[in-house]
Amino acid sequence: MKFLVLALFAVAAVSAFRSDDIKEDLPHKQQAILKLLWKVHIPNPDQEQYQRAMSYNPVQHVRQYSEWTQEQIQEVVESVRSHKYLSKQAVFNVFNKKHIQEAQELFELLYFSKNWETFYNTAVWAREHYNAGVFVYALTTAVIHTPKEQVDLRGIQLPKLYEILPNLYVPGKAVRKGYEAMMTKTTPVVTIPRQHTRHVKVENPEDLIDYFTEDMSLNAQQSMWHKSFPYWWNRDYYHHENDRQGELFLYVQHQLLNRYQMERSANYLRPVQALPSTVGQYIRQGYAPQSVYTNGVYMPSRPDNVKQVAFEGSNVDEAMDVMYRIRSAIDAGYIVTDMGEQIQLNTTHGLDILGRIIQGSNYKYRPEYYGQIYNWAHKYYGRIADPQQKYSKVPSVLEHFATAARDPLFYRIQKSVNNVYRRYKDLLQPYTQEQLSFPGVQIQGVKVVGQARSSTPNTLTTHFEEHEFDLSNVQTDDETEVKGRVSRLRHEPFQYTITVQSKVNKPAFVRIFLAPKYDYLGNKLTLNEKRWYAIEMDKFITDLRVGQNMIRRSSDESSLVKKDEQTYRELFKKVEMEIQNGQQVYGQSQSHCGWPLHLLL
Repeated sequence: MKFLVLALFAVAAVSAFRSDDIKEDLPHKQQAILKLLWKVHIPNPDQEQYQRAMSYNPVQHVRQYSEWTQEQIQEVVESVRSHKYLSKQAVFNVFNKKHIQEAQELFELLYFSKNWETFYNTAVWAREHYNAGVFVYALTTAVIHTPKEQVDLRGIQLPKLYEILPNLYVPGKAVRKGYEAMMTKTTPVVTIPRQHTRHVKVENPEDLIDYFTEDMSLNAQQSMWHKSFPYWWNRDYYHHENDRQGELFLYVQHQLLNRYQMERSANYLRPVQALPSTVGQYIRQGYAPQSVYTNGVYMPSRPDNVKQVAFEGSNVDEAMDVMYRIRSAIDAGYIVTDMGEQIQLNTTHGLDILGRIIQGSNYKYRPEYYGQIYNWAHKYYGRIADPQQKYSKVPSVLEHFATAARDPLFYRIQKSVNNVYRRYKDLLQPYTQEQLSFPGVQIQGVKVVGQARSSTPNTLTTHFEEHEFDLSNVQTDDETEVKGRVSRLRHEPFQYTITVQSKVNKPAFVRIFLAPKYDYLGNKLTLNEKRWYAIEMDKFITDLRVGQNMIRRSSDESSLVKKDEQTYRELFKKVEMEIQNGQQVYGQSQSHCGWPLHLLL
């Protein structure tokens, strides 16, 4: 009889929320996502979502999920209820096998939801029952990837990651200021200190470029890229191909490294070095993030001169073997499948295969043999200061895609990957003149002019600006508003003017690069060095007409950048206004990736 009463109660609770309560227009979807990502470390302040989460059970709606059986969903729900999954107080680590399996399962529940109602109910249920880091990772990845034929999420704008999870980016002092505001019911503006803005003696050379490495948008962009192209993605299972994922991985990391190198040169710092090739050598550069997780534990620091050693579970020898296999494959020009078949690497798709192998997204060509060297590096070097986790069991900044770029050691990982990338590139046959030429088209001149009237042609200027963001999620009170303010790099907007003489009417694909002329000591670089150190600024299509063509393009129009987004509260108010005014905007595409516009120069 007791079982019968419980069962009837569950049915009654579910039936209290009718399907017609869930609005499917874009503003209501946007509002729902924003509410789900607000105060993720505490029970949902939105009572409608909270009550729905307490009453929903995915097992009772198994037919609303494709690719899932009742037994599989029952197993997931039972694991959640019996607390077998990552606890609320723990810290999610994207490189931890158990953690990422939980995140993948939740992602798949969302991804294979047959409609918005199921997606929404699953998300509100998961928010209350999963670890916050797992939930944010799975939900944001699902918003990016869920097929529009099932749930149309085109046009959804995700809040800035550093406003969802600000603890990953700001120092512990800022968190304390947030709680002080909660206690005193004030609305402070918390200034986040940066060494480049303090007129004090610099003890650590890396502080000269903390405006780059500590930039929150840069780090959040890294996280969004890896969610757009997850290393665990299986194109056969998800029925979707992340086209050229491996190739793009290598190129994006190459561009990130080049931009970092440019900032070093601009501050007279020597180029970054690759990682030591053997154990026993030292990692000279330390790093202290000064950030505190929501459970009160500080992110681990790494002192200077940490010895690179093998430790239990480090798999150093296996990693060295994997690097040897990858280099051997590049030199030989092919990889070998389990069946002994040779897959050529010097073909159109060869770079994509190589990139997938390095990233760890290769599930097709002997993944156990070629390993996951990039992920291994993040895990190994993330723990190198405390390999036995004697003093701290939480992840370091290197163990989050969302924060890894804060650590100077991250760029040494990138340099090692970049060396492999260049080794492959240098062994390819050079392009022929015929392949590179554009018959009948000649570039006659290029000029760059700032938008200010006083700007000097071909002179680009940068400066620092104060950037405000929503810091309210560092504390737990729903009503308290906390603002953050940080100094960040910005440039004067500028315009390219390209003069082209054409003998044909034809569309043309334009790519614009910026390359350094000198190294950090002022020595001139060779043309080949400039080519390898160049950063891409823009790419676009234009229509050429016979005669002289003047192509004008603003820096703000770059297809590679992501412009500044509204703060969480601004975005929420905008959506509420759309709902009140009865606006419904369908099918607008929303790019979740892009280099931060303010760091274009």
